[in-house]
Formats: sequence, structure tokens, C-alpha cells
Amino acid sequence: MQRLVNHPPQSAPVHPTPFTPGLMTACQRLAQPWAEAGAEVTPHLLGHSSNLAVALEPLPLVARIATGTAVLRTDGQHAHREVALTAWLAERGAAVGQPASAPQAGPHQLQADGRTWTTTVWQRLAVTPGEPAAHQAGQALAHIHRLLHHHSDDAALATLPGADWAVFDELQALLLLPTVQASAPAAQRAFVAEQALACAEQLKRLALPCQWVHGDAHLNNVPNTAAGPLWVDWEDATRAPVHWDLACLLAGARVLGTHAAWSESALAGWESVAGPLRSADQLAALALCIRARTLFVCAWMWALGLNDETRRTRHAARLAWLGWRG
Repeated sequence: MQRLVNHPPQSAPVHPTPFTPGLMTACQRLAQPWAEAGAEVTPHLLGHSSNLAVALEPLPLVARIATGTAVLRTDGQHAHREVALTAWLAERGAAVGQPASAPQAGPHQLQADGRTWTTTVWQRLAVTPGEPAAHQAGQALAHIHRLLHHHSDDAALATLPGADWAVFDELQALLLLPTVQASAPAAQRAFVAEQALACAEQLKRLALPCQWVHGDAHLNNVPNTAAGPLWVDWEDATRAPVHWDLACLLAGARVLGTHAAWSESALAGWESVAGPLRSADQLAALALCIRARTLFVCAWMWALGLNDETRRTRHAARLAWLGWRG
């Protein structure tokens, strides 16, 4: 959820940042053995949202520390999967942000401030100003989907931990977090849980093939670079039909009206490679995935904290779009 860029994101963090001297010291200790003799690694904050991004200067590397997402994801499995998938894709020329070489990439378990922080290390991106070309970003995503589909039996992919439609299990787990139960109205939680169960049942009935997908494929996770748009932040990678990623592309536009032109152009780019979505089952799957994605975001926003007015407004709009009338 946090892009690895050379400048901080413009939006406010969704979760209080644990940006402490202890955590920065842990980053310095991790990276110092990789520096040339006589060079001292100096970490500094690049940005924070649901993760911390920390530059490891003078190395061309960025450490990403799971912070907000650690409220639920505590076993490092998502980080392991992210590094493995992006390394596999990068080796095959896919348009993705690349992890550092092994074993630098991690995941590492940093000890700081009495806690353990799951951390991965990435090649630093030289991001260029402006939005990425939407059509090109959609095409790149389609090529990634095609790679992951055609090589689904590759041992590196087949042995990754993860069940089909695990997003629904995570959604229900989020609703059971004590912090969510304490802060989110019980009737709204019950509504989201029931709607998610209905979506899951309908999607599974369609029996569309599942494969590894990005899991969080929206505008903020495809920065513009000199090499073109690159898909980054694969920590939400999951097994689902490709329609899940298309829902991630489109949900903001179709539910909130944000970045509508970009999102629809990205979909057109994807369809120019993968083919248009025309059948009734394909269109039904996309509509259901947009609904499920919106439910998933509602659950995560409760977990991360609705701590600014923009997020509260958008959260209310999502619930209204889903049909909440409480």
C-alpha cells in the first residue's frame, strides 16, 4: 500500500507512524554491512501510509516496514510472497518494481522499540512527475496476468502459500479485530460481513479460474518511471480471478468517482491485450469483484483508522454505495 518513491506521498497517513530513532537505527544496522568500506548508511523517511518507506543512503535501496498492515498480518507471509512474486516477474521482464538481490531483499525481522517489524528491501525507483500513462499501465498489468497464468505450474509460484479467494477470509478476520469491534458500529460490521459472504458465494458459483494477481492494482501503486509505468507494492498479492485486479483499478472511479478517466483508460489498455470482457459471467464477475473490493476496503479502513475527514467521507460514501441505510 506504500509506493517506493523518491518523495513522500501527498496524502496524510492512515495510521500513526512509528518513525522512531530506534527503528531508524535498526534500518541502519540492517543495511550497513552492504555498504562499501568507509561509507556510513544513513536512513531517512521517504513516506508513510500503511507502511514506512525508508531510504538507505547512499545505497540505491529502500526499506519498507510493515506498520499499519501489521495489525493483522503478523507472520511475514505476505512479505515473503511479495518478494518472491516480484523477483519471479522481474526475471521475466515484467513491468514491476524490483526487490533487492537476495538475501538483501528479505523479509527481515527488525527489532526496535520492543517490537518486531517485518521489513523488505527494494531497488529505489526514479519516479518521474505526473500520472503514468493509463493505457500503458493497463497493458502492463495484462502482460503480468498472462505471465502468471501461463506459468501457474512453475514451482516458484505453485509453492507460494495462499488459498483461492483468501481476501474474504482476511476481510472477516479484520472485522473480528478488537480495535475494529471497539470503533466500528456493530450494525455496520454485521452489514459488511453479510454482504461479503453473499459476494463470496456468488463469485465462487461462477467458478472462474484463480491465479496469482497483484491484489491492490490501482493508480497509487503504478508510479511513472523512465522505463514507463511499473506495478509496485505486491504485499496484497492473492489468488483470485484477474477480475479482482480490474476491480481494484475501477472501484475508486465507479464507487467514488475518483480518477475515472484514468481508470477506464487503464481498463481499455488491459482489454487491448487480454481481450474485452463481454460474456455475462465475465461482466458479473467484474461487478461482484468491485462490490467485494469495496467491502474489503471498508474493513481495512476500520482497522487502519478513519483519522481524517477525507477518509471518513469516503468511507461513508462506500457504505452508502453498498446499500447501507442505517
